[in-house]
Amino acid sequence: MPIRFDKDSENIVTITFDAPGAPVNTMTAEWQTAFTETVARLASEIQREKTSIKGVILASGKKTFFAGAELKDVLKFAPDQGPAVFHWIEDVKKPMRALEKLGIPVVAALEGLRINPPKNSSATNCACSFLPETTRAHISMPSS
Repeated sequence: MPIRFDKDSENIVTITFDAPGAPVNTMTAEWQTAFTETVARLASEIQREKTSIKGVILASGKKTFFAGAELKDVLKFAPDQGPAVFHWIEDVKKPMRALEKLGIPVVAALEGLRINPPKNSSATNCACSFLPETTRAHISMPSS
C-alpha cells in the first residue's frame, strides 16, 4: 500500500506517502486509488463525529516528498488521446480538492525534493507546508 494512515491520541492523522519498492513517490494508479480511499475515510470520520480528526499531516517515507505523475503511465497516452488525458487529470484532482475542503487544517511536512508540483498537488492544497531547518530542500512551484 503506497499510503499509511496513522491517527494519534490527539486525533491528528498523519498520511505518509511511501510507495513500496520505489525510490520516489509518484502518482501511480495504485497511489491514486489509495489516496482517494484515504480522503474518503477522512471525510467519513469527520462526518460521523466532527472532533474525531483535528488535523492532517501529509508526510513522505522517502527522501523526497513527491515526484509527481508516474512517467511510465503518462507515456502510455497517444497524441490523439487528449480527452482521456483530461479526464485522468480531473480524476487525480478530485480527492485533492476533497482534502482541501475537509474543514480541518491540512499541512505538508516537506523534506527533500519536491519536483514541479502541479497546482492541484497534495502539498499545494494544504493550508501550509513546513520545512525542517536541517533539510536541504529544493522546491519548485508551478508557473501561473
